[in-house]
Amino acid sequence: MNTFLSTYWSFCWIYLRPYRWKALFLLLLLLSSIGLQILNPLILRWFIDDVSTYQPFSLLLHTALLFVVIALGEQVVSMLENYQAADLAWLTTNELRTDVMRHCLSLDLDFYQAHTPGEMIERIDGDVNLLSQFFSRFLMAVIANVLFLLGIVAVIWVIDWRIGLSLGLYMLFVLFILVRMGPLAIPFWTASRQASADLFGFLEERLSGTEEVRAFGSASYLLSRLFPLIQRSLHAERRGTLVSVLLWGTSSLLFTLGTAMILGVGAGLFRAGVLTLGVVFLLFTYAQQVAQPLMEITRHLGSFQQAAAGMNRLFTLLRTQPTLTDGSGTQLATRRPGAPAVEFRDVSFSYMGGEPALQNLSFTVAPGQVLGVLGQTGSGKTTLAKLVFRLYDPQHGCISIDGVDIRNERLAGLRASIGFVTQQVQIFHATVRENATMFDSSITDTALLAALRDLGLWEWYQRLPDGLDTMLTAAGDALSAGEAQLLALTRIFLSQPSLIVLDEATARVDPATEGLIERALDRLLHDRTVILIAHRLSTVRRADMLLVLQNGRMREYGTRASLESNPQSHFAHLLRTNDEEVHA
Repeated sequence: MNTFLSTYWSFCWIYLRPYRWKALFLLLLLLSSIGLQILNPLILRWFIDDVSTYQPFSLLLHTALLFVVIALGEQVVSMLENYQAADLAWLTTNELRTDVMRHCLSLDLDFYQAHTPGEMIERIDGDVNLLSQFFSRFLMAVIANVLFLLGIVAVIWVIDWRIGLSLGLYMLFVLFILVRMGPLAIPFWTASRQASADLFGFLEERLSGTEEVRAFGSASYLLSRLFPLIQRSLHAERRGTLVSVLLWGTSSLLFTLGTAMILGVGAGLFRAGVLTLGVVFLLFTYAQQVAQPLMEITRHLGSFQQAAAGMNRLFTLLRTQPTLTDGSGTQLATRRPGAPAVEFRDVSFSYMGGEPALQNLSFTVAPGQVLGVLGQTGSGKTTLAKLVFRLYDPQHGCISIDGVDIRNERLAGLRASIGFVTQQVQIFHATVRENATMFDSSITDTALLAALRDLGLWEWYQRLPDGLDTMLTAAGDALSAGEAQLLALTRIFLSQPSLIVLDEATARVDPATEGLIERALDRLLHDRTVILIAHRLSTVRRADMLLVLQNGRMREYGTRASLESNPQSHFAHLLRTNDEEVHA
């Protein structure tokens, strides 16, 4: 409890501080609402006593009109307060959602191997939504309700200190019970949020593979896997709800007993001639109104239970730090312009402590050279590309650019200087312009259109209904596999990197499209250092150097000409057997 509250205060300070004037205005509205709620029963008390003592009709009329005006004012203040609270909730939680998303984008790829996209969506959006109302209103609502209760006790104390004291002790007892019971549901709601995240992760993964599920008739099996997740989510939600209902039932019982106590005391004092009928009505009304702030506190405790579960999960996520540390960038900042040299020096790497993907790998790519990397599936080719782009760091050895360890370079600067094209091209639900420029608004339409023309996408562009403003879907339905690869090459062409890594960029295209891509590569690779990862021999025809991998180790390394002319080399054997697919 104390840990959560201390963290909550720090979050309030961070995310409410930019909107402190809105928060103060919301607090003012809450205080105004409190004053009006306390004042209106007093007016009714005066009205009842005036009627009982046969006061003039004009006085009764004025009292009634005052009651109506105050009641209308209370409704107006309530509407403004609700609007302001919702506005503040969205502003603050959107800031939090942005920070969580920014943090997630900085995490290592290993993290995303352990967490599904559906689970991450549930954390970034679902858990933050749980915090929205609670996050912006909890502090002010608690202050307002406490002040409201104190105001009621003060008014009743003035009328009769014995009743005021009794009511104050009763409210302290109820609050003590509710605060003690509040944390009971936190573990249950934490389990419920995790079960919901697991369910969303399963749905996202399976729905993204709908075509394969239908093709292989796996729907029945997936539904059988879905049922236990739904059942687990149901049971977790039910347990959390039952504990929360127990809190609500306990508070309702306490409110009923409190109202009965106030009515009993008021009736006795009225019969003894100590209190008037109007005062008895006032006591009854305040007894009913006491229930409202106490119920409000109970509701916030219910929100607190769910928000604590969501916040605990968010804290766990935010405490997860990337293992890739940003370098100073001071050495590579002064590196000479032009194509760089790349060196692997005794590099070994394994994924998440598993079997080695690369072992004791050493080679050099001179400035402006094209290195072709061959090997069967699983030999470590893609791992090599990811290490160059520093998506991972090797557990042993060093990768350097122009003699400087890439771990000393700033990640943003390093990746901006490297063009990385994979076999699987990511298309975003955005316009053609945004997909081609990767949301870089500094690239002009003139430069973009010139790149589309130079790289063989002009005919495709001319078929687009809205030109560069045509919306593409995340599934890339408007693009063939070859056009998607050409669009990926366009991204590289526009960013003008000095080092390019191509990971089997022509592996999934037909020969005609491969010809377009090869012509695009002729323009793209000129005067640049290139690491060309290939699955087919035809892809490495432009290579100056060849590296053949087998089970993460170097099998052959040398110039393409020397390996081709050496009858003992594995590369020459592949050429002699006309084995287009590499089976190292």
